[in-house]
Formats: sequence, C-alpha cells, structure tokens
Amino acid sequence: MQTKNEALEALKEHGLGHLREAMEPLLLPAIRIHLTPVCDPAYYIGPGPIMITVDDVRVWPPVPSEPAIDSLAIATSKFGGYPDVALDFVWPYDSDNEPLHFFAQINFAEVTLADFDRQLPTQGVLVLFLSGNFREWMAVYYPEDVSNLRRTEPPADMEEIFRFVPPYSMSFTPEWTVPSAATFETHALNLSEAEQQQYYGFQNYLNGIGNGVDSFSTSENSHHTLLGWADMYFCDGRGDLPREIGNNADGDSSSATSEDEEVIPNQRLAQECLLLQIRTSNFYNGIWDYGWEPFFFIDQNDLKSGNVENLWVTSDKY
Repeated sequence: MQTKNEALEALKEHGLGHLREAMEPLLLPAIRIHLTPVCDPAYYIGPGPIMITVDDVRVWPPVPSEPAIDSLAIATSKFGGYPDVALDFVWPYDSDNEPLHFFAQINFAEVTLADFDRQLPTQGVLVLFLSGNFREWMAVYYPEDVSNLRRTEPPADMEEIFRFVPPYSMSFTPEWTVPSAATFETHALNLSEAEQQQYYGFQNYLNGIGNGVDSFSTSENSHHTLLGWADMYFCDGRGDLPREIGNNADGDSSSATSEDEEVIPNQRLAQECLLLQIRTSNFYNGIWDYGWEPFFFIDQNDLKSGNVENLWVTSDKY
C-alpha cells in the first residue's frame, strides 16, 4: 500500500498537484475486498438472465459439473452462500412477509491486518440480510465467541431459484480512496470540467482499475470495500435520504440548496461513513435489483463504539 504522502504526490501525475492541500483531509483509508469463487465456475457465468438451448438442451450458461455447496469454514468472511448464525437465530422477513436474502458476512478478525486505522472491531462476525430491492435489511453481530455459530439454510418458503447464491471467499488489502462527485466535499473543490476528468482519473488510479488488483475482476464494477468513500454516482448515500447533485449551466457540480442551507446537513453527513460496498452488478442471479447496487452506511459514533448492527442501506444506479 502507498503511504498517504505517496498517494498525494500522485495528484501531480493527474494534473491536480495544486489541490494537494485541499485533498489531504479527503484521502481516506479503506479496505479492498477481493472476491474469489468457491464453487464450479459454471455457477458464476454472467452477468445477465440469458439461457441458450439447442434442441431443448442447455448450452449457455454451461451446466455445472457438480452441485453448488458452501464449503467455506464456519464464520469466515464471504459474499453469498449460507449464513453462519447462532442456534436461536430467527430468519428475518420483509414487510411483505417474504424472507430476506443472505447477502454477506464479515469476520472482523480476518480484516484486522488491513485496517491500519483500527476503525473496525477486531473480532466478531457481522451477518447481513437484504431484500432484492435493497429497501429492507437486517444486520446481526456476534461480537465474541463465534465457535458456536452454525450454517443455516433459508426457510422453505423462499423461492428455490433464490435460495442459494454461489459463495465467494474474501481476502483484504488496504488502499486509499477519495470522495465521488456526488458528495458535498467534492462539490466544495469547485472543479472545472477539465479538472473533473482529471479527478476521475486519479480516483480510478487509487482504485487500481485495470491494474489487476482485484482477484475477481479488473473492471470498474469490481471495486468492493470496507470503509473509505462510497463509489456512488447519483447520490451521496449518507443521511436519511440521498442528496442528489445536479449541474448548472456552466457544467460545474452544484447542489439544489444555498450555501447557508447546506451547513447543518453537511455537518451531519460528515459524521456518517461507508461501512461496506459490494458491487452486485457483477453477480446477476435474479435476486438483486439489476441496475442498482447497495451501499451499507453507519454513523461514526456507532462504528467507534462497536454498534455495527446500527447501519442502513442506500442504493444507487451503476
């Protein structure tokens, strides 16, 4: 991982050296999540709900050679598969009485070496459940002994096609991130149109896009992280409601409210941060709302006190 000074020096290479002082407090450490398929690769073909048959025989996607199973160790970090929960766990349902889908679980003990600022708990497992449209969720945190957790399959009333998302194991590395154009922090930089393009280039440079950093994919949509800044394009994501940023006649980013009206909301937003993003556009399986992606946010006070269950989800178009 680069030092913070090395990352700031890279601003010069992207024509933004004059913004170093303004950018220094905006450069935040994050933890890159690398996803690795666990099952037969045929289960991961996509994206898209496309099936091709010849004489009623399926030829695409390929038929897996073996049943999909979640073979990962109990309590390990993963996306998809089945959750590892306590014996008294009751599967959550949404307001339409439909079972929520298991999304991911994070074993914080596996993340510690990449968490240079020690922002996350050092132990325990956070298990996340989510509706397909990202509007309802539940988080369960087992803070200490995870040896008694057990792997649990979804309830019988979940549709068969949605019961099992092929699992991906997780590994973690540290990185630096900068805010997206949808945040008030970037808006305050007053970037020109040319500087905006240079800023995007610097952001992509930090993300390692196209450099083979992610073991799952090198595409832009493969940027999965804990902490840091969210890769949101159309809204900020922090706060109770997304706050959209528009463009004025000169092409510069601008908000719909006056500077005075923004002060208090911006102070509140600054107390909230990204906890987790997994770019679900890579994983079309009929569960997640195709064209939208979920972002898990948390208040910094809750993060510091270990109340990682007290989070919320905001979705954004990709």
